Amino acid sequence: MTKDHKPNDEEEQKRIEAAGHDVMKDTQVFEGQRIITYRIDGVTAVSRSIGDLDFKDSFDKGPEEQAVTCVPDITETDLTTGQFFVLACDGLFDVMTNQEVVDFVLQRKSEQSMQEIAEGLVRTALEKGSQDNVSALVVSLD
Repeated sequence: MTKDHKPNDEEEQKRIEAAGHDVMKDTQVFEGQRIITYRIDGVTAVSRSIGDLDFKDSFDKGPEEQAVTCVPDITETDLTTGQFFVLACDGLFDVMTNQEVVDFVLQRKSEQSMQEIAEGLVRTALEKGSQDNVSALVVSLD
């Protein structure tokens, strides 16, 4: 159900470059493991946010044309009870895939509160070497 808005996504990269910025590959090694992220001008690993004003500097372009845009993708999906959603920042998804996050929640859902699971996701991301902001919210639809 998600689409990651990362600078190296083809559509995102086209918008970023059209706004006069560059997408740069960033490689870090943490405990012998390579963590690869793509950053706008080597700085930010997100291509959509409310803030990041340094990347909204194309004064002749609208919000949807900025290197970092605040324009969201909106989709509608019918959800049933027993499901959940995770709202988290890129620091989590830099080191865990969407499927790893889903599996993490499913493995703990019957024994832990959503708060405990969210805290566990943050802890796991930090243990995996995330160097970015890490926050997570897990919402049960039970």
